[in-house]
Amino acid sequence: MQTDLDRYLLQRVQQKDMNAFSLLYERYCRTLYTLALRILSDRTDAETIVHDVFLYLWEHTDTYDEARGSLAVWLVTLTRNRAIDRLRAGASKRDTLGGADPLPEGLEAVTSSQPLESLLEQERQSLVRNALETLPAAQRSALELAYFDGLTQAQIAAQIGEPLGTVKTRIRLGLRKLREVLSPYLRAV
Repeated sequence: MQTDLDRYLLQRVQQKDMNAFSLLYERYCRTLYTLALRILSDRTDAETIVHDVFLYLWEHTDTYDEARGSLAVWLVTLTRNRAIDRLRAGASKRDTLGGADPLPEGLEAVTSSQPLESLLEQERQSLVRNALETLPAAQRSALELAYFDGLTQAQIAAQIGEPLGTVKTRIRLGLRKLREVLSPYLRAV
């Protein structure tokens, strides 16, 4: 089971086992990079965020609380929060400097050299997209704004003109439904 492997690897990382750390990196780096890139739209910043998250994992494994969620959820949350912070800092910096140069064309995204991993990643993305389609439009929209566009719940409420409590409820219910829909796939991994 994925959770058992993560638990074992995390215990080894707490003992400063570089091999276990490398395995965790291989398991999650592409997912975290994709999330950071989606939020930031900048490859260099996305790579920096992933580096920071894994450095934090190495130095602060004791801050992970299994009772609050899986290791994957914790890493995704760290990545999302750091990417949003960087996005906000970048917006502030661009406002001060009068704009930033766009990323030069032709840079390639990080890709796997292993076709099977690439295929599995595509399958996971397809499962998540299909699961999102099962949600009511309001829940799906709130989740997409939060996790794909990097907006806070307060920003979502302001953007869609709904009370903050409504947005929080939609996100909570949407995540619960996604967990139900995807749980058979998560257990099978």
